[in-house]
Amino acid sequence: MIRLLFLIQLVENTAIHLVPVMNPDGMVRVQDRGCNSRDGLANAHGVDLSLGFTETSTEPEVLAMKNWTSSRPFSLSIALHNGGLGVSYPSANLTGQVEDRDMKRLAEVYTKHHELMSKGGSCSQSDGLLRNSSQAHSMSSWNYKNGVKELNVFIDCCQIPQPKDLVEIWRQHLDSFMAMLNEVHKGFKGTVKESKSGKAIPKATIKMEGWGGVILGAQTGEFWGYSSPGIYSIKVSAVGYVSKTQKVVVQPHADAVVLEIPLKPATSIVGFSIKSLIVISSIAIFLLAVIMGILLYTRSKNQVKPKGFHRVNTEEYFEDDYLGKTMMVAEYRDNPQDLGHFLPKANSELLKEYRDTETSEEEYAVG
Repeated sequence: MIRLLFLIQLVENTAIHLVPVMNPDGMVRVQDRGCNSRDGLANAHGVDLSLGFTETSTEPEVLAMKNWTSSRPFSLSIALHNGGLGVSYPSANLTGQVEDRDMKRLAEVYTKHHELMSKGGSCSQSDGLLRNSSQAHSMSSWNYKNGVKELNVFIDCCQIPQPKDLVEIWRQHLDSFMAMLNEVHKGFKGTVKESKSGKAIPKATIKMEGWGGVILGAQTGEFWGYSSPGIYSIKVSAVGYVSKTQKVVVQPHADAVVLEIPLKPATSIVGFSIKSLIVISSIAIFLLAVIMGILLYTRSKNQVKPKGFHRVNTEEYFEDDYLGKTMMVAEYRDNPQDLGHFLPKANSELLKEYRDTETSEEEYAVG
């Protein structure tokens, strides 16, 4: 009865999201396969999705999970695997040399409440032990960098658990699941608001000292951050606002610390007010346009004309397709018949004969 009441309280006060299967291709392939079959690890493209979370991945399952987890400010996560009995968790860096004490604490909570894991597992001597395993391109590592602390839980010794065993597997893990859900309500949580109006600031980012990830705020201004007991410094930032650093004290065996973070609108950048920067930018753009105009005008006035050629506006001489084009006028004194030597054969045309009043010489406009 106590367990039931506790579970009801968790469900009523916790946003729980379930993904029944992340690799439907693999699930189809392992239908009616034996306990140790590993045919379901890859998707239809032959990609092992557990290690497929690269920055450039185009696998639809990976993209769907990335988009989904990025759309909501998740706090904790459990990724279920088969073929073992134990828990692994990402470290604070990809080398695995820096251990995140929050992740280790979550792993301890899970194994402590599992009747077999708490005794060291039953598949092999190494099962059931906590493993600080940080694999590059795993979903847990990707989630870790994006603010979600995720455990990899290996739920059964069989790679493909048989249907008849599922009820017992669920019973073995139920207490651990409930304990993990309860951990969501520890650490710190709160709301980011404007300092004057009290209006919620959406999608703020919260950086906790000593942790490589970033906590993402919700559209409602709310945020949730899991942490083990201790004293932390968090930095809250949002676009258009001045960042604020605040100390957080998380007590042992206590509910999450509730915070209300007021942020002031950003009124200056590098010592200048935003209004001043707008005015300065407008003046700079105007002056740049004037300078460019002067340079272009000076260049056109000083342009050197090729010897023996002059530029004329063809609007006076051409119609149809030739309007607006600039043609070259060639000077010929004695042999105007040589004009054809300088013209493209396909487009040569003697357009007009006229007399230059300054030179009194005959010239031919050529196109």
